This record gives sequence, C-alpha cells and structure tokens, in this order.
Amino acid sequence: MEKNTARLRKNFHQAKWDEEVIFQLHTPGEKGIIVPEVEEGIRQVAGDGLPLIPEEMRRSVPPGLPEVGQMRVLKHYLRLSQATLGADFNIDIGQGTCTMKYNPKVNEAIARDQKASALHPYQDEETVQGALIYDQGQRRVTANPNPGLQRSGVSGSVFVDDNANGRQDPGEPGAGGVRVIVGAFSTTTDSGGRYHVWDIPAFERVLVQIDSTSLDNPLYVPALGSASVQPPPNAYRQLDLPLVTGAVLEGRVVQEGEPVPNVTLVLTNTSSGKRTSLATFGDGTFYVLGVKPGRYTLEVDPRDLSARRLTGQALVVTAEPGRPDQLSNLVLEVRAGP
Repeated sequence: MEKNTARLRKNFHQAKWDEEVIFQLHTPGEKGIIVPEVEEGIRQVAGDGLPLIPEEMRRSVPPGLPEVGQMRVLKHYLRLSQATLGADFNIDIGQGTCTMKYNPKVNEAIARDQKASALHPYQDEETVQGALIYDQGQRRVTANPNPGLQRSGVSGSVFVDDNANGRQDPGEPGAGGVRVIVGAFSTTTDSGGRYHVWDIPAFERVLVQIDSTSLDNPLYVPALGSASVQPPPNAYRQLDLPLVTGAVLEGRVVQEGEPVPNVTLVLTNTSSGKRTSLATFGDGTFYVLGVKPGRYTLEVDPRDLSARRLTGQALVVTAEPGRPDQLSNLVLEVRAGP
C-alpha cells in the first residue's frame, strides 16, 4: 500500500494547459456583455452625463481591450484556475470569472473565516497581529495571536472508539469538553471532539495526553496513556486520541468459602505485560473501573501467598469492547499451602 501511495504521489501533478493569453483570443466584433441602451424616460431625467467628464479625461480612441465572448472568457479563466488548483471542474461553472482566476482553495478558506472577514478596515494594527494557520487534518483555519514562522502545533480529534481498533470509524462520535494536555499547553475539545494547540517550538518532542478527570463517563479510558510527537515547522501534526469503554473488574477472593481480606492482586495484560496492583477490601471483595479491552491474568501477588502460606491459580479473563459488565462476579480461590 505504501509503495502504491508513494508512486501515485510522485506522478501527481496539477492541470497544465497550453492556454493562450486573453489578448490572443480576440475576435473582432465578438461581444461579452451587451449593455442595453438607456431608456428614454431615464435619459430625460438624468440627461447626458458626458459633459460632466473633463475634456482631458476623455479618450480620443477606444481602449485596446480584447473582444471576447463571455463563455470563451469563462472557459479561459477556468483552465487557468485549474492550473493553480483554484477551482473545481464540475457541471456548475457559473461562478463567474472574477472568483476563479488564481486563488487556491486555502486562500478561499482563510478569506471566508470570520476571524479575517469580520476585521474592521480601520482596526488598529496592534490588535490584528498573529498568524492564520490552515489545519489540513481538520480542513479549517485557526487564528493565533503569536507568530507562525518556525512554530508548530498539534491537532486532532478525541473520539469514542467503540470497536477499539484505534481509528475513528463512521458512527463513532467525537467527545466534546475533554481537556487535552500538549506539553505545557492545554485546550478543550469542541462539540465535535476536535482540538488544536499552536505555538509549540518546531522539532521539539512534546507529550500529548488526555486529562481523565475531564471525561463525563467514568467508564471511558484513554486508549493511549500519552503519546510523544515531534511536530514539523509551520504546520500542524495530526494526532487523534481514542477513548475506549473500560470494563468493571469486580469479584472476591475466598479460602474454603470464607473471604480473604487485604490481599494484593496483580492484573497483567498478556499482550503488553503491563501489571496493575489492587487490594481486596475488608470483606475480601475487589473492584476496579476502566480495564481496557484485552486479555489479562488475575492472581494473588505471590509474595502475599508466600507470607500467608497459601497457594492459588491465576484467572484468565478477556475484556471485550463495549461490554463493561463482563468481568463481574469473579471468584479467585486460594488454599492452604503445604
């Protein structure tokens, strides 16, 4: 797949037309727009406006403009815009030549953004300093009061990964109101789960992580404890952060049917080898929230077994995505040792 992708990118190029300049399309007598004659009633009220123009400002000969029909002009600038990736080529080509000449799509996105369009023409320059940055991953423009040159950013989405495959599939919602920590900065996701942080030094690695205390569902667990990224200069580094629904691990430790209080248990992920310690309560029960999907072993800490002269076997359990109650009512038995 990577080889095919590289090959396609290598051969990709913009449209290239052997297009003539507009003056070469000149055809004597061809008209673009025919201006209608002034109605007699308007002429009688307004009179002749020519005497209002000073003599020295009047042309003695017509301007040397090309005579080109409107459709020919439209097609001409459409081809030029394709050569600069400025306009789409589709059935609707009625957008007018003045809007489609040489502007690439990123310019259109920036110009339409309210942060630029709402500026007052007489606004003090000191209040409009900063940088407009196009976030390619989120396909939107972000504004930052700090310079953009040789700075970088991190952006992406926080989403509920229902099937725990690490990517946002159709139907998996974004998580709004989640605090994301990026190095020394932090931000909160919008209603769609999107976040972005700018003004990070380029080429320097930063840790990105989710603040678990900001999650509105106690069963949600960040699939990544933290991630280290090295953002490029003058651009955003895309990093999506999945949330998985953790399982509830609960049960009891017994010896001949009686509860065993205050013993240490060890939960080990068989894939990563990560170990988590927990303890039973006074009645021998245990309870843990947020066990990530995966296969685990659960056992009494061998040091506790040795100290109490007990023996026991590990339980093998599997936490599957979207089933938070599957690890309930577990029973871990221990016996008196030799």
